[in-house]
Amino acid sequence: MPRRRLVGLLAALCLILIGLLSNIASNNLPAWVGNNKRLIWPSLLLAIAALIVLELLQGPSKLDRKVFEEEKTRRQKELNDSIRKAVAAEREQLKEELRATDASSFEQFRALRQQQLDDSKRWANVQAPRACQVARKALRKGQTRKAETLFRRVLEDEPDYAANATWNLGALAEGRFDFTAATGYYKKALEIEPGNPTFLASAGELERKLGNLGRAKELLLRALRTVNGLREAIPVLSSLGKTLASEDNYAEAEDHYERTLALCLRYFGEEHKDTAESLTNLGDVHCSLKNYGKAEEFYRRALDIRRKVLGEEHPDTANSLSSLGVLCDDQGRYTEAEQYSRRALNIRRKIFGEEHLDTASSLNSLGVVCSQQGRYIEAEQYLRQALDIFRRLLGEEHPGIARLLDNLGNACESQGRYSEGERYYRHALDVRRKIVGEEHPDIAASLHTVGTACDHQGRYTEAEQYYRRALAIRLKILGEDHLDTASSLNGLGVARYHLGHYAEAEQYLRRALNTRRRLLGEEHPATAISLNNLGNACERQGRYAEAEQYLRQVLDVRLGVLGEEHPDTAFSLDSLGTACLSQQRCTEAEDHYKQALEIRRKVLGGEHPDTAFSLGHVGAACQAQGRYTEAEDHYKQALEIRSKVLGEDHPHTASSLLSLAGLLHRTDRLPKALPLYQQALNIVEKLVLPDSHPIWPPLLDGYAQALYRAGDIKSAEELWQRLRKLPKNPAPPSDASGTA
Repeated sequence: MPRRRLVGLLAALCLILIGLLSNIASNNLPAWVGNNKRLIWPSLLLAIAALIVLELLQGPSKLDRKVFEEEKTRRQKELNDSIRKAVAAEREQLKEELRATDASSFEQFRALRQQQLDDSKRWANVQAPRACQVARKALRKGQTRKAETLFRRVLEDEPDYAANATWNLGALAEGRFDFTAATGYYKKALEIEPGNPTFLASAGELERKLGNLGRAKELLLRALRTVNGLREAIPVLSSLGKTLASEDNYAEAEDHYERTLALCLRYFGEEHKDTAESLTNLGDVHCSLKNYGKAEEFYRRALDIRRKVLGEEHPDTANSLSSLGVLCDDQGRYTEAEQYSRRALNIRRKIFGEEHLDTASSLNSLGVVCSQQGRYIEAEQYLRQALDIFRRLLGEEHPGIARLLDNLGNACESQGRYSEGERYYRHALDVRRKIVGEEHPDIAASLHTVGTACDHQGRYTEAEQYYRRALAIRLKILGEDHLDTASSLNGLGVARYHLGHYAEAEQYLRRALNTRRRLLGEEHPATAISLNNLGNACERQGRYAEAEQYLRQVLDVRLGVLGEEHPDTAFSLDSLGTACLSQQRCTEAEDHYKQALEIRRKVLGGEHPDTAFSLGHVGAACQAQGRYTEAEDHYKQALEIRSKVLGEDHPHTASSLLSLAGLLHRTDRLPKALPLYQQALNIVEKLVLPDSHPIWPPLLDGYAQALYRAGDIKSAEELWQRLRKLPKNPAPPSDASGTA
């Protein structure tokens, strides 16, 4: 005790003692006391007042404060321990009573008991350290840096709250896309409290986002077994459904989502954000299963709820708009899809800024829908932005990176940059192999895209191999009646078509068409692609009327769905022109070819491989009508584009050389024709195209006739010998094409 306080206390006690004695034996007191007796009581009061002032000024000593804090901490710990024991006892009692409760009343009983546990938790939270409470308030205000600093302080100073602080630090790391740090924090939190359902659910959801589906499912199932009530089970069931959907296990995913929706409606009602989330999840499943009517119903219900409850400019509202955009894109409603995607992108940019996965997702969706509408340059810009964001936030080995690489490869291919597109496709294949192994639908998707790139570059045998591998995986995992399987069948049909096996190609194309008709309907762009390819196969087999019927049907669909200025519309016009030319309706064929050429020049540019196709076809129509000068001009333009864009060693370049050589031969310019024939033959032999390839008959026969007329009978006879050994297939026109 301080000396001043001790002196004051002793003085006060002396005065009090004197006052008491004066009343008892005033005559026996010393003279100085008796003479000043009237001053004793004022002195006593003054001493007491002085003592009080000293106490107030001095305040508690450091020792007193330390004792007080120790006592406070001890009592708080005792209180927290007693609360934890009470909660644990409640849980044990609940489990015992639940075991004795029959299944019919299980959910009702557990829901009633949940309120008691919630009350216990609320009382426990009241006793949390002040730093922890302030950190939570900072989180609610969006002050993430302040919250992180406070949670780190709690982690160092409050061992009893280390698990909770660690989990919060993990959530903050996940929010800033530091997934490595988040994974570490969640792991530490689970080491402290292995059975905490919140920690398990957060760790499982993060593993799902990172593509580690097996680990995600394990953690989420553990969380589901340890939740304290059905309300706590809602987010766990939702995450588990998303994990199952990522594994293409849509039946189980739908079951989990329906259970989640039922619980949300029971506890929250229709107009609640969690109810909207469950409706969105169900919409995702039905969209994946191509049940577009049901999917749109769920998406629109979710959008209405979110607009009413959360407002127009909320991340969840943007999610609903994005989902509707994807749905419309799958249905070929590209104008609507773009509108939804742009609205979602604007909201996400305003809320999150550029460096966010949701913003990148909207950029990807917008890029895809622009590509579907033939705006490939714009599409590529959006996709590159999205890919850069994904790479910065997720690294290279993530399923989202592979999907973006596929989309970017498609945008490059659509602009005629086939080798660049192939590089992106192969990169995506490598990423997926590291994540999912070999036999997985995602691997099949990459094999298919690589096959498409090979096909576009004239490597038809290699393309066929990739298509067959993709088809085998899809038939095994997805079955015949699936759109991805139909895509592989269509690709394989196109490869066989390019190799000259038209009857076999027709079989594959019909199987693909039947599936697409059944799942997508007649007026879907994918159905139109299959029908167009089937028309081309019929035309090659000489069934011109049937081919023309198919091709006119396709043109009507594409004009209605895609409009007049779309690359696919140009392709239909081109195919229809070929059918007309095969029936000697040259003027009509030329009109269709010129319409296609005009669209391609406007949409794709003057140096695109498809523009070269149209130029070659217009040249063929002019030649058929005896307008050789015009034909030669078009052939030379097509050859120049193909040599520049596709390279010298490409089947299409050889086809342009053959067309030009044939025209020069027909117009008696043999000295100019013979080198072109030889150049085309060198390309075909270098590429080792199979004997069934459609370029062989016109090339060997035309070159042999030119040599014969030039007097080189021996060389001509050798070429005719090779021609007689070829398989018997109808010879195509001099410049023909197909599509995957």
